[in-house]
Amino acid sequence: YQQSKVKYMMLYSWVVAIVISSSLLIHAYAYDYSYCGAPNVIDATEIQGMSLKFVQVITRHGDRTTTYKLNADSSVWQCNLTTFLAPSQQEATNTQLGRIFRKNYMDDRQLNLGTCFAGELTEKGFEQHVALGSNLRQTYVDTYQFINSTDDIAIRSTDIPRTLASAQGHLQGLFPPTESTDGNTPVIDIYTIETDLDNMSENGQLCPGYNTAVNNAHLLPAYVSYMNGKSAFLAQLTQLLNLSSSVQWWELLDAFQVMTCHNIPYPAGITNDMVQEIFEVANWQWWFELNSTEVVRLGIGSFTGELVKAIEDFTNGVDMPPYLIYSGHDTTIGPLMASFSAYDGQWPPYASNVALELWQDNSVSDKWAVVVKYQGIPTVLPFCGGEEACDLNTFIKGVSPFIPSSFLFVFYIYIYIIL
Repeated sequence: YQQSKVKYMMLYSWVVAIVISSSLLIHAYAYDYSYCGAPNVIDATEIQGMSLKFVQVITRHGDRTTTYKLNADSSVWQCNLTTFLAPSQQEATNTQLGRIFRKNYMDDRQLNLGTCFAGELTEKGFEQHVALGSNLRQTYVDTYQFINSTDDIAIRSTDIPRTLASAQGHLQGLFPPTESTDGNTPVIDIYTIETDLDNMSENGQLCPGYNTAVNNAHLLPAYVSYMNGKSAFLAQLTQLLNLSSSVQWWELLDAFQVMTCHNIPYPAGITNDMVQEIFEVANWQWWFELNSTEVVRLGIGSFTGELVKAIEDFTNGVDMPPYLIYSGHDTTIGPLMASFSAYDGQWPPYASNVALELWQDNSVSDKWAVVVKYQGIPTVLPFCGGEEACDLNTFIKGVSPFIPSSFLFVFYIYIYIIL
């Protein structure tokens, strides 16, 4: 693809055979779980008789400040990770920067006290993605010798500062920048979609049917029973923390996970056991929702469809970069794994990552297999007959119930770049 390259960036079935309780959150995890950061795992196992041809890596941003601030939280945040700005022409591939601007947030004028805006990527979060990119470099550059430079990649991110910055950290680890010999700075495109129209995470504005599916899940007896059992605890929390009665469990999880990850003392009256129960309830709630085919299909199905379509097009000879990066959120990773019937019931940690690897048989050119790696570890999907390397047709059949039939007409996005 020297002259041009195609850049992709782009029934309600429940199985509830037993009484649902919080004990269902106990799983046998393939990695040491911590919300504060995904593990750094390298798995570069070769598939005998096959060659790696195409990879799509989907990530959650790194560590960040809170997006939901408790009234009782008086912590002060100082953020040193900032953004340089410079006007540019759309078609430029190199630039000489005569002047750059730095974006700074005014002290104590944001949601959080200090200089950080809500949900801002921290230095730790950026370094988590540099480390992730470095690990992936060891796999796909050093071991597989699959990609060689930034010419082999394309990047898509949600239009949110923390995901855009995480993508930059990822790339810095994958291909560390080198000193320019001619004074020019290379320009690397990151493609995005305005938030209201982005299908890379659960988006009730883009698909109102998703909201209906979630509400329907909340009407099921098992859900009502479980949440009724937590109503007194929620009332206790709202009183202790002076919160609105409409506060959501995921908002509480967000606030307390950030405090936990940054060793910020909990507000008066809040114990470790109470915080652990908040995490348990929020995890249970999302796990329950993601057990609905309809919630997953309308929440992330069109994006899953894009990933599958990219694989299909690659096998049909469409010219595109062999390595695609998608920088997203927890609401990308969790539902995506659910669309693979492999969500483990735990909130995706910071810098979580899913890799979709496409392998081709060395002897039979039309025989392909897909390997799904979660946090760097190959995952055996339940519809793949116990094999890590899943036959492509079997993989497509397994995920098809989670892909809206109309997504091709609404969401599928080709971006053609003529070099």
